[in-house]
Amino acid sequence: MAYRVLIVDDQKMQRIALETSLSENPDYQIVDSIGNAEIAVSFARSKELDLIIMDIVMAAGLNGIEAAATIKREHPRIKIILVTSMPEVSYIEKAKEAGAEGMWYKEYEALPLMKVIEKVLAGEIVYPEETPVLSIGNASSDEFTPRELDVLRKVVYGYTDQEIADMLNMSRWTVRTHVKSLMQKTGFKNRVELAVNVRSSGLVIDE
Repeated sequence: MAYRVLIVDDQKMQRIALETSLSENPDYQIVDSIGNAEIAVSFARSKELDLIIMDIVMAAGLNGIEAAATIKREHPRIKIILVTSMPEVSYIEKAKEAGAEGMWYKEYEALPLMKVIEKVLAGEIVYPEETPVLSIGNASSDEFTPRELDVLRKVVYGYTDQEIADMLNMSRWTVRTHVKSLMQKTGFKNRVELAVNVRSSGLVIDE
């Protein structure tokens, strides 16, 4: 009996590519291919599904991680693989917390998605070992400390040093020290340039 699969991605070409790959294998039956994570939650409530392959970043409504958490809470039998082209540093941890059995980076992962699907359906938990390493100015993203990433996320969203200090429970002086370190590592001239470049890289896109 073929595995019943739902594809969820708001990029039509991505959906078509995955539909093509799955349709070539008789082990898979595509139940539907949709572009909205909220609809995926409804599908899980009304359709017999074995696997959902779902993009994390959606143009509107729930993101894939939020939808996955709801689906796994209501239907733990359905296996979920979350996919993304955005190397946001928090996604691996958040996907695991949501209960997804797998995660795959569209543009960075060495293991083919079809192999991830096979492993997940065989009962394995399949995740990347780490977030892809990016070049941010003169630095590599793995040079940033966890606390620098916390501060960087707030800088990207335009918060002041005092606001960041209040949100992260640290002194304003400590915030300034972290920002100075980030500027020195990356070589950017000011925090606006830092924020714009980090945001466009996809390293931190969720608050």
